Amino acid sequence: MARAPGEATARLYLGLSHLRKGDLDRAEEHLTAFAGLQPERRLAAQAQRLLKLIRTKPLPEETRAFAAAGLEDEAELVQEASEAWRALEYERYNRWYYPYYPGSFYGPGCYWRSSRLRC
Repeated sequence: MARAPGEATARLYLGLSHLRKGDLDRAEEHLTAFAGLQPERRLAAQAQRLLKLIRTKPLPEETRAFAAAGLEDEAELVQEASEAWRALEYERYNRWYYPYYPGSFYGPGCYWRSSRLRC
């Protein structure tokens, strides 16, 4: 953390690893720092709920594992949605600027140009 204290992903997974090990104080420290870095709003809200749960010590191992898995699943969902959005934007860019982009053909020699199908 000395190299990149503002890296949200590192803070999240450090907090989750400490939570799974049972080191609640270190988990709270890293998750508080993660929430302060303003990640995606649903992920931040789930991190805040997890912090409230951590502060109600003692926390059984099953509850810690369940809470960590939920936050990790949410982080993966945010990552997948971000990647899907980037892929969509990439396709839009290629179809707009390159009318002969592979997959843009609607038949032999046909393509979309200026909102019209041209053959």
